[in-house]
Amino acid sequence: MMRKKIVWVTPINFMDNNKDVVPYLSREFDIHWIILASTMPSDTTEIVKLGSSSLKVEFYVVSSRWYSLFCLFSYIKFFNYLKRLECDAIYYNKSPQLWEYYAARFCLPCSKAVFALHNVKVPQGARYEKMARYYMKRLVKNFDNFHVFSYNQKEYLETLCKGKNILYAPLPLIDFGAKEERTDFLDKVNFLAFGYIRKYKRFDLLIDAAQMLFEETKQPFVVTIVGKCNNWEDYNIRIKYPELFNLHIGFVEDEKVSHFFSNCDYLVQPYQDLAQSGPLMLALNYHVPVIASNIPAFKEFIVDNETGYFFETEDAMSLKQLIKNLLELTDEQRRTIVENVKRYADENHSMESLLQKYKSYFDGFNN
Repeated sequence: MMRKKIVWVTPINFMDNNKDVVPYLSREFDIHWIILASTMPSDTTEIVKLGSSSLKVEFYVVSSRWYSLFCLFSYIKFFNYLKRLECDAIYYNKSPQLWEYYAARFCLPCSKAVFALHNVKVPQGARYEKMARYYMKRLVKNFDNFHVFSYNQKEYLETLCKGKNILYAPLPLIDFGAKEERTDFLDKVNFLAFGYIRKYKRFDLLIDAAQMLFEETKQPFVVTIVGKCNNWEDYNIRIKYPELFNLHIGFVEDEKVSHFFSNCDYLVQPYQDLAQSGPLMLALNYHVPVIASNIPAFKEFIVDNETGYFFETEDAMSLKQLIKNLLELTDEQRRTIVENVKRYADENHSMESLLQKYKSYFDGFNN
């Protein structure tokens, strides 16, 4: 069978979950990889180095703001360029909205276009939630080929439409460099909350639960909160005990990610809703157990009391009690669950297992 030719489009802000998987897939496919950006990156050296005889790397700039009418014409030009490229499939690692959607609908061939749906079910409280829901429904109605990253999202997609060609393959483990030797909080248990701080992620719940436990026991521990937030003051005014928190609010540089995951004991994800989680893939990569709300999206990737722990969704008291229980674990018990996470990640999220899912999907594409 001849190697399939794939045009693969990655928005530059999604590079963290494509930078490893796309070069790996080029072992089986000839890939023309287009990195989509609003401005040309100042340094493209590391990305260009990923290219090979089977992986052509190209940067493409769409500079118009997403809500501007000029964006429509910019994307029409871009999608027409994609359409002229010789390929078997056009993989678009994004769900287009507003003008980008209309340009895709007008230009891209349904038979070739594959859209990666990171949020088939848009989380409650997500940014531009109503608009995202509207365009998701239009997208799945008018196109035929999709990639989802969790079985929960696949099941939901199948309630929206019938007879679509769906690839189910989870996010790859996300790696930002080797795990470091721990240097921070050697005498305290460190609970990390990481990523863009949005309303539906309920970081406020973690703040409240931690402070209730501190008031109750005065037991020493630390909550590290890392990420960009447009309304941090809404969270900051809840903090009564600043000594309990290690705050890094703002953009996180890639080279610092490994440090935060190497210096924590647990990743906390108190979300009230979710499609899939990049920080969860980081935690699996760095063998960090996850504390999560017991929503369906997490149950696919966390084995309760083996690779992580669940608490009742939107219940600060439940989270407080779980944190209290974890503070009472012995060092040996913590080491055991870390080993469980490592084994789970190796068995379920290896790059080879992902490659086989993509290969099966694209080998049968348009045959």
